[in-house]
Amino acid sequence: MAARSDLLALLQKLLTLPTAPFHERFVSSFLCAELKAAGGIDFSLDQYGNIVATDGGSECLLACVAHMDHPGFEIVHTTATMAGR
Repeated sequence: MAARSDLLALLQKLLTLPTAPFHERFVSSFLCAELKAAGGIDFSLDQYGNIVATDGGSECLLACVAHMDHPGFEIVHTTATMAGR
């Protein structure tokens, strides 16, 4: 499992990418590159440009759905105690 600091760095990169409806290519390209780099995660793009990732198994145990056309949230402040975790 990735360290919390690695996940926060990934989110920071992801959420600063430019995006707008029907122009999700920056986010999609970034996520595809991260999935390739992670290894062991099979993925494909469907006819609508959605990323469908699996662990190679036949059963879907978890589905994560998110819009790629607008940021979900923005980190505007952290405290010293949170940054040290």
